[in-house]
Amino acid sequence: MLVDRAASTGGPAALLETAPGRTVLVGLLEAMAKFGVRPTAVLTRTAWRDQVAAVLPSAVPVMAFSDTAGALGLLAVHLDSLSGPVAGPGQSGGQSPPSVVVAHGDLVAHSGALGDLVADPRLATAILTHHQGPADLEVSGGSVRAAGSAHHPLTTGNRTHAGVMRIGSADRPQLVVAARDLCGIATVAGWDADLAELLAVGALQRGVAIREVAVGEYVFDRPGDPAGASVAMRRLAENDEHRIRLRRVARPDDGFYSTFVIRRISPRVTDLAVRMGWTPNSVTLGALAIAVLAAWCFATGTRLGLVAGALLLQVSLVVDCVDGETARYTRTFSALGAWLDATTDRVKEYLVYAALAAGASRSGHDVWTLACTTLALQVFRNFVDFGFVATLGQRGSPGVEDSGVASVGRGAVALSARTSATAALKWAKRMVFLPIGERWLIISVCAAFSGARAVFLVLLGLGVVSAVYATTGRVLRTFAAGAPRPDEAVSGRDGEIDQLVDVGGVSRASARRLPPVGRPAALGLAAVAAALTAVVAGSGDRVPTALGLVAVVVLAAPAWREPPGGAFGWLLPAVARGLEYGLVVRVVAEFDRAAMPLVFSALCAVAYHHYDTVYRWRHTRSGPAGWVFRAGLGWDGRLLLLALNLLVSARLGPLLGLESVGLGAAFVLESARAWTAWFRAQNPAVTRSA
Repeated sequence: MLVDRAASTGGPAALLETAPGRTVLVGLLEAMAKFGVRPTAVLTRTAWRDQVAAVLPSAVPVMAFSDTAGALGLLAVHLDSLSGPVAGPGQSGGQSPPSVVVAHGDLVAHSGALGDLVADPRLATAILTHHQGPADLEVSGGSVRAAGSAHHPLTTGNRTHAGVMRIGSADRPQLVVAARDLCGIATVAGWDADLAELLAVGALQRGVAIREVAVGEYVFDRPGDPAGASVAMRRLAENDEHRIRLRRVARPDDGFYSTFVIRRISPRVTDLAVRMGWTPNSVTLGALAIAVLAAWCFATGTRLGLVAGALLLQVSLVVDCVDGETARYTRTFSALGAWLDATTDRVKEYLVYAALAAGASRSGHDVWTLACTTLALQVFRNFVDFGFVATLGQRGSPGVEDSGVASVGRGAVALSARTSATAALKWAKRMVFLPIGERWLIISVCAAFSGARAVFLVLLGLGVVSAVYATTGRVLRTFAAGAPRPDEAVSGRDGEIDQLVDVGGVSRASARRLPPVGRPAALGLAAVAAALTAVVAGSGDRVPTALGLVAVVVLAAPAWREPPGGAFGWLLPAVARGLEYGLVVRVVAEFDRAAMPLVFSALCAVAYHHYDTVYRWRHTRSGPAGWVFRAGLGWDGRLLLLALNLLVSARLGPLLGLESVGLGAAFVLESARAWTAWFRAQNPAVTRSA
């Protein structure tokens, strides 16, 4: 805690009274204590040492300094002394050290503003910012890019340091070095500057990544006189912190429908969830239960059932927003919650597809092929995003070469930025991406008024537009970027992208024996073969169709000779999904249409494996066990198995049934075992010190 700013009365601003016998400093420490933050030291000017010590518990050391250099030196020593494990409530002493909070003691703020910084387990090093006063930070995309101080002019600033900085345990050694370096410079130059500002400058100079936590609507002030302290306290009382927090927990990047309709309703349910003490995971399971009930209604196939299912699906969407809002309100984030939320979203959507198709069958309408095609398109669309996001960290800065494609890419990125500056265009672009809110709105409206066939036809039509738009945008951004920085964990053999592609042993072995063909050429030939196979399947000839499936696998095999690196390695998982899912749906629809429900089931089992691989890498930084991929045969092995079945018989249902049960059981059981082991190995939340 830093007490180094003078009030108009001549004493420290931190000791201004907010009520008889109660100071700003004591109020701040009590607010921090709500989040498990306890003071480990208070740094103050020599002349104020006794005054500050008088209002603090005797166990809190008060360290005095005479100038900025001395304060930096003390801060370096103290940060260094906190490098060992610290035991907190519910902890053993052998765990990793907690984060440290460095704060000015003269802050008056809603506890929620402080909690968003110090109690969010997703943050490492971060700074609380606001818009009052001269800007001394440059923030972009939620990250602090530059910092200034009285001795470090900053002309590009757009935020003001609020005087609270959280230092992640991994970054602490760099901050110790930064404080020591600045101490030496301050000694020679005779600096007199704000310590929190200097610490931010030093952290960035040492390459520490700093996130921004904005004060936003919360009340925040650093009063410098008794009247200012009284005004600040009155503002705290007049502004309902609970209501502010409810507004803040809404996701800022949602789609149009979720933002302007669903998120207007969900805070009321979130308010109830918080007051009732519901956990985010229990809310997630509640949303799943409501979606299951909606699917049951859809499966009846009656008009009443379709209308009831449509309404319940919207209720489920509202509750689905509540789980995230509850997590952000209570700051109870976990990998389990993220995995559960993402997984149940897929389960709910595909369960609704199946229910709509089953209900239509009751009325004599076969829409299983449309349901399977919709599922396949949605998986392809998701994996375009998954692959692109996975490689963001290794993508270089925009190149300076004057090649045609690079210029087109940079022009597209610039155009995207300009259009996003216009609200109408920004929301239109988000709607084209067809996020879950828009998709579920389409399902509800079309199901209630037109039936299952209309649902799938509209989803397919708009889904194709979304897939083309999103894929084109990702490709153009890749053209605009510089050469990628290799990252073995992402693009190496058995790394993230390699596992997302899901290539089987047959293709890996044959890739080393087939003539070397460039990856674009190999996949291009495979795509042509897939298109021809789809055409040939329409003739009803089993043997040519089976040979076509084999040709797709063989022609694509050289693409897997090398790990999926390069600028466009991110696109390979989506290509694999498109080839496998698309061909399976097309071939079975032509030769054994009665087995289409089993196609849907088999694709769901495989999709679970593919989505689980994404979430495993995203949260645990490792993928499923190698035996799972071998047991699953890879996308190529599954196509070869389909081709072999087709050579023997046009009855494909038994094979698909075995895949649904066998592969589904293997994928789910291994996933459950791995996630359970990983969750048990995680440390509980740590208590942070200041």
